[in-house]
Amino acid sequence: MHGFHRRKFNMAAFVAIYGRDGTVAVTHGGVEMGQGIDTKVAQVAAQTLGIPLDHVRVLHTNTLTSANSFLTGGSVVAEVNAEAVQGACRILNERITPIRDKFPDLSWNQLMQKCAEMKVDLEAEYQ
Repeated sequence: MHGFHRRKFNMAAFVAIYGRDGTVAVTHGGVEMGQGIDTKVAQVAAQTLGIPLDHVRVLHTNTLTSANSFLTGGSVVAEVNAEAVQGACRILNERITPIRDKFPDLSWNQLMQKCAEMKVDLEAEYQ
């Protein structure tokens, strides 16, 4: 993604990782109407975080986490929402990497438990 869409279409994403079991919750500014936004953003989150897709749950869009998102219409909506999710996951990766480097043999679930224990912020927003 080159980011040109972001200047025209404001979309937001919020990603939270549950430290207890490593489950990832994603919410974004688009409305799923059968066009595959939720599938795409789940795949992007899983790939960016380096985890299995079944660890990711996409929650319903709400105005608390994406109050100023552009309308849902056209195929570009999936792309800009996926880009916002990728941005939030990159922020999380920056926070997680020092712990991952210190404990390279931990599974994802163990790593998230360690991050939570060490008070790493496991929530990120990207807009």
